[in-house]
Parts: sequence; C-alpha cells; structure tokens
Amino acid sequence: MLTDKAREQYNSGDVYWPAKLVLELEDKAPGKALHWAIECAKALVENTSPDKKEHFFEWLSELSLAQNNPDSNALMEKAQQIWHEERTRLNTAISHLYAALSYFAQENGNKYRQSLSGSLYVMGEHDFYRQTSLEIPLALFEKFSSDVRTENSIQ
Repeated sequence: MLTDKAREQYNSGDVYWPAKLVLELEDKAPGKALHWAIECAKALVENTSPDKKEHFFEWLSELSLAQNNPDSNALMEKAQQIWHEERTRLNTAISHLYAALSYFAQENGNKYRQSLSGSLYVMGEHDFYRQTSLEIPLALFEKFSSDVRTENSIQ
C-alpha cells in the first residue's frame, strides 16, 4: 500500500516520502494534491494550537479561495511574505503551498509538485506529526485517494 511505503520512507528519514503520494493524487485530478496538502496544514494548525492560529487559518482560507482564479505573481509574492515573516515550520509549509499554487497557475508541473512535496515534508517534521507518525496526513490521503470525483481538483 502506498501509505505504508510513505510511512516507511518517512520513518527512515527520506525527505521524498510525500512525492509518490502527490503523484498519485495528481494522476486522479490536477490540483487534488494541493487540496490534500491544505487539509494537512489545517489539521496541523488545529492540533498544535500555535500562537497565531487564526492568522494561519486566514492564510489557508485565502489560499483555498485563490484556487478559483489564481494570480501567479500575487501568489508568489504572498509566499515570500509568509516565509519572511517568521521562519517557523508552519510559515514555511504554508509559504510552499502558496508557491505551489503559483506554479500550478503557470502550468509548471515540476515546480508545483516539488513545492507540494516540500510543504508536506516540512509539515511532517513538526513534532505533532512526528509523534503521530503522520497518522492524520496519511488518513487524509486515503480519503482524497478514494474520492475519485474531480470536484477536489482546481478548476
């Protein structure tokens, strides 16, 4: 099973553990892996109670809305702003998600998938996901993977 392999890679320290999961979802529908990664970020924010919880949720909400009409330049500027604001794992992960949508809008599939994988890797390094051995992201992957409808893709 793909999630078992990803967990095995993760536990062995392989930085590319999310790559095949991203490819699997993208093969089902373009943009589906971004939706999964956003949900992973929301779950991380919810379960870790960071000081700026509402701030993180606001960014994730804005990112979700931006998928309807992505402006590549504005998204990349926002990615830089978030990353430079504070270099926490959550800032870095969310910054990568904004960059991913920017690359998606540019139709640059390689950088899109690389940014998604980078975001998921950074989230995976957070203590909460470390302690749970990626339980929530892998459960969310299974949910997204089994949902074959394209409504989860970027239109």
